[in-house]
Amino acid sequence: MKKLFLSAIAVLLTATLWSQDIKLEWKPVAKGVEYCTVNQEFMGLTRFISAVRFKTCRHPLQILSSPCENADSTSALAAKAGAVAAMNGSYFIVATTDNGTYFRLDGKKIAPTPASECFRVDGVLALKGKKIIIEVCDTTGYDALPYKDIIAAGPVLLKGGKPVRDSWPRGKFFDRHHPRSLVGVDSKGRGYLIVIDGRFPRQGEGATLDETVAIAQQFGLKDAINFDGGGSSTLWVEGPGVLNHPYDNRRFDNYGQRVVPNILYIK
Repeated sequence: MKKLFLSAIAVLLTATLWSQDIKLEWKPVAKGVEYCTVNQEFMGLTRFISAVRFKTCRHPLQILSSPCENADSTSALAAKAGAVAAMNGSYFIVATTDNGTYFRLDGKKIAPTPASECFRVDGVLALKGKKIIIEVCDTTGYDALPYKDIIAAGPVLLKGGKPVRDSWPRGKFFDRHHPRSLVGVDSKGRGYLIVIDGRFPRQGEGATLDETVAIAQQFGLKDAINFDGGGSSTLWVEGPGVLNHPYDNRRFDNYGQRVVPNILYIK
C-alpha cells in the first residue's frame, strides 16, 4: 500500500512539473522584432532561455557562411552583416572552423554533410522568399530540394506542432542536459531564434532533446529544428547585446562566445 501511495505521488509530481507553463514577456527591438528572456523552473530544473520573435515579411531570415579564416563570434559576424538579431548556426569542425553541414547559398553548394554528423543531422532549414521552411531530409535528398538557400541541421523537433520522433536514441547528445539552439516558426508564420543555457547548476541547467521539444511547444512553435548547441549557443540582439550566457568561458555571463563560421540573422 505504501509503495502504491509513493508511486502515485511520484506520478503526480512528474505531471505537475511537465504541465508548468513558461512565462513569456516580449520586449520590442525594432518594428516586427521582439525578444524575451526567461529565468524560471520548468520541468524540475532551472532554465534560462533567450528568444527572438520576428515577422518574416519584414525581417526575412538570412544565412551567413563565413570562410574559416574569417570565422568570428556570433555578435561580431552579426555586426558585420548589419543584423538586428542573430544566432549561431549549424555544426562545424571546431579545430579548423570549417562548416560541418551541408550549405547551399544562392543556389551554390558550399559544403557537404560528413558521415560523422548524420547521427543528428536529419533535416534542413530552407528559405523560400521570406518564408522559413523546415523539412526532414537525409543527405541523399539535399540536392533535389527546390530552394536556393539551405542549411542542414538537426534533429528536426516539431512538424505541425507535434514531435517528429516518439523517442530518441540513447547517448549524451540526446539525453543529457546541454545548451541548445533552435529555430522555429509558429502558426502565424513568425520566426523564432531560441537559445537554452546549459551546464550552469541552479542557473541555466540546459535541456535534453525531449525537454527542448517541450520548450519549443511552450513558445507555440509549429515547426522547429535543433541547431549547434554546447559552447556555440549564442543569441545576440542589437542594443541589449548577447542575451544568453555562452558557455565557452565557463562563467554565467555574456562574454563567453565561441568563434563560429556561420550564423542565422535578420536585418
